[in-house]
Amino acid sequence: MGPEKIFETSLTRDGVLMYKLLVNIRYYSMARDATGRKLEQVELPEGSTMRSLIHRLVENHGDELDRYVYDQDGELRDYLMYSVNDIDIVSLDGYDTLLSDGDTVLVLPPIGGG
Repeated sequence: MGPEKIFETSLTRDGVLMYKLLVNIRYYSMARDATGRKLEQVELPEGSTMRSLIHRLVENHGDELDRYVYDQDGELRDYLMYSVNDIDIVSLDGYDTLLSDGDTVLVLPPIGGG
């Protein structure tokens, strides 16, 4: 049996214990340009989804990433690709995919064909 996993915790305003997740993010192409990074780690509360992660990333990186991931109506662009641990979120629960501590999320450009 491996070592016990120790999570950092914090309390919400209501005094509820929340676990913190560390998620690894890899940016490619225009997302890398928009964030100025290739890799980063983001701390999120337990129960976070892909949607909440994307929102946090836009909060952290500002307008350029906002324009990359959201359309003019504030909806997530449907042609961008995201994967969690090398599985496209379309095959999971889409933007409602729950994230776990240690997950690796890829932010990928649209794939075109000819």
